[in-house]
Amino acid sequence: MKWNGGYEMARKTSHKRIFISHAAIEDSDIANAFKCWMIEVYQLHKSDVFVSSSPDSLTAEDFWTAVIGKNLRKHNIMVVLLTKASISKRWVVFEMGAGYQVETLIPPILCKGAKVSDIPSRDPLTYLQAKRATSKAEFTAVLDELDKAIGRKRDYSKDESLRRRLSKPTTKKKGRNRRKVYQGETTNGN
Repeated sequence: MKWNGGYEMARKTSHKRIFISHAAIEDSDIANAFKCWMIEVYQLHKSDVFVSSSPDSLTAEDFWTAVIGKNLRKHNIMVVLLTKASISKRWVVFEMGAGYQVETLIPPILCKGAKVSDIPSRDPLTYLQAKRATSKAEFTAVLDELDKAIGRKRDYSKDESLRRRLSKPTTKKKGRNRRKVYQGETTNGN
């Protein structure tokens, strides 16, 4: 394995498929926003970007662990969205471990107000040099690595709206109109 912006493995393919790792329930909003952004700016097919909380990636009838495992094996680029919620999720750490087998592991992006100091000091996540979405320079550097991995240049004019979306801290909503998101399905909670 050699460092060249992202973690690059020997397995190279011309068709690029991207796996976006995130905390499914808590962070489905930003993961799906990132997926839509990638499809638009890189002109990708929706099946080339896997997000477990997206209805077109994973359905209620699917055995989710098998589908995620299959997609971890067939995707050659991994993007990890880290938030205060996802840092504590063992499944995200598991997916990142599997990410060492992909062609390119993009440095994780700290989103929704998460900071490097939120990552426990001996956690495997500390070795991956996470970048802050709140820092325009760090975020642009991550997207530049994504450009290299995909082999296409993005439309830079769309970077700032994505950065603002990922940077927005999580706010807890109170009252009857609170909304919960489960695997891409929205329901009103009372």
